[in-house]
Amino acid sequence: MEKEQLYETIEAYLEGELTGEELAAFERELTTDQSLAREVALHRSLQNQLGDQPKMALRTTLDAIAKDFPESDLDAGDQPQSPNGTGGSTGGLPFWMWGLAFFLVIGGGVTWYLLTMEDETVSTLSTEDPPAEEDPATTDAETNTALSEAGTEEETPAEEPAASAATPATQGAAARPDAYGTNRELELLISDEPPSRRYSFTEGDLTYNPGFITFSGKLTTSRSVEEGFYLNLYSNQYPDNRLLRGKMTFSEVKENVPQAFAGPKDYIAAYTGETNLSPALYYGVITTGDSSIALWVGKVRVE
Repeated sequence: MEKEQLYETIEAYLEGELTGEELAAFERELTTDQSLAREVALHRSLQNQLGDQPKMALRTTLDAIAKDFPESDLDAGDQPQSPNGTGGSTGGLPFWMWGLAFFLVIGGGVTWYLLTMEDETVSTLSTEDPPAEEDPATTDAETNTALSEAGTEEETPAEEPAASAATPATQGAAARPDAYGTNRELELLISDEPPSRRYSFTEGDLTYNPGFITFSGKLTTSRSVEEGFYLNLYSNQYPDNRLLRGKMTFSEVKENVPQAFAGPKDYIAAYTGETNLSPALYYGVITTGDSSIALWVGKVRVE
């Protein structure tokens, strides 16, 4: 089938102008001829992309140009040569005009294909997960903790600068839909009976005022408090998201005299640290020295 006739047949097929027998024969050929199927797909995509108006405009333009090059009155065996050496058409538009139309069709198809590939590439890149970033608040807090423990007790500050780094971490917590969800592990440790009998923290109260986190309570123990006790502040993602770690202060209650040598003593425990918290649920966990065992657990809800 010649190119000119092929294009006309494809256009008639796409526009529903084939008769029943012609349509059946053409569809049978489509199932066996892959090149014909690709040509039909290309014409259909271009027709969908350009619409009827551009196609009619192109055809009108080609017809107008063809009128400037009338066919010769010579016999069929004496076809005139075009300026670039190609033969004339046997009827209708000249061959070079159909070549131009074919070039426009192919060019439009390539452009459509490239645009489709670009859209698919952008879509693929947009669905990829961004690389996970390390939490700066957690890193700074743990680094400052290690530095403070390496020094002497006199040089250990009552408050560590990790509190200033808590702001970006808590902003992320407030954005989570489960920011007020409870932590099952810590909830089991919240009770009237202290988790530790060696260090008994009672009457603990954890509060937050804009810019400050405060703890007050009572410690009863027969051991020395000089080894250091720390208030650790977590979001509900404990134990992964520690926002603050500060050393607590103690003052002995003198009126409670021990019953025997090395008997238990009562202390007033306190801590105040600077930090900015976003709306969420937070947990305070008291530990001693390098131990991670919770001696007291409380929580505060920031609205």
